[in-house]
Amino acid sequence: MKKDVGTLIEELGSPNATNRFHAAFFLGIKKEKSAVNALIEALHDGDGNVVANVIYALGEIGDPQALEPLRKLNDAGVEKLRRIAIEKLRQIKGS
Repeated sequence: MKKDVGTLIEELGSPNATNRFHAAFFLGIKKEKSAVNALIEALHDGDGNVVANVIYALGEIGDPQALEPLRKLNDAGVEKLRRIAIEKLRQIKGS
């Protein structure tokens, strides 16, 4: 069953981390610009795997308003997320 963009955005706030993880991933696949603000909010998710997919989605969408939030995340101490953020920042800058 395919979910519409509105449902995916809502699922970013789900209490279930698996739902948030998948929602972020599919918003990135869809390159859904209307989800950028919700994805930026989701950068503060407590689950590192969700945050990794949020970073992926923001990079795929390529909206410049994600640059500063990703830079701030890049300053965080989580190495896996730091590498992903750097890769996605380069992707956004190149678009």
